[in-house]
Amino acid sequence: MGPIATLGDAVLDLIIINRLYKGGERNEGQLSREKEKEVKKKKTCALAKRLHYEKYVRWGKGEKKDRIWVPNVDTFDTCIEALIGVVFLDAQKSNKNGLKCAEEMLVRLHF
Repeated sequence: MGPIATLGDAVLDLIIINRLYKGGERNEGQLSREKEKEVKKKKTCALAKRLHYEKYVRWGKGEKKDRIWVPNVDTFDTCIEALIGVVFLDAQKSNKNGLKCAEEMLVRLHF
């Protein structure tokens, strides 16, 4: 996972924990369990598939040939995390609230 996907992963975790906290969850263990349910790779992969994300990624020749996105949940998970990281960084660079912008994007995408 690259640094932007790592950042996006952390931003996604924070968004989900914040949602749960605002929703009234205060138990630390329960917060962790609920967060894990919300950020599972299956959910990020489903989002990527729903968006036909494979059309928008610049795949390498070998990746295109092997259609790496078909069997690999990790590929889509990393791509969605990178997207979240890029939205966060771009917003911050524009003197906007990166966390809020990333969350708004996820809400619009029904995540």
